[in-house]
Amino acid sequence: MRLWIPALGGEISYEVDLPACCAGTARSIAVIEDEAFECPSCGAMWRTPLPVEPEHDAFAEHPSERRGAA
Repeated sequence: MRLWIPALGGEISYEVDLPACCAGTARSIAVIEDEAFECPSCGAMWRTPLPVEPEHDAFAEHPSERRGAA
């Protein structure tokens, strides 16, 4: 199950939560070259969301910072 976001921005939706015409188009696309499509019925543009990378947490312990008991 793929995630989609409107091309102009908005909430991320699962493929099953897209409008019926858009969901049918999303399912019929086997290989998406640029990870985006335009619904031929309603004209909505959808793309896959960018991958989320976790931010560095200044308070988290880094493995190289561990100190053993002296």
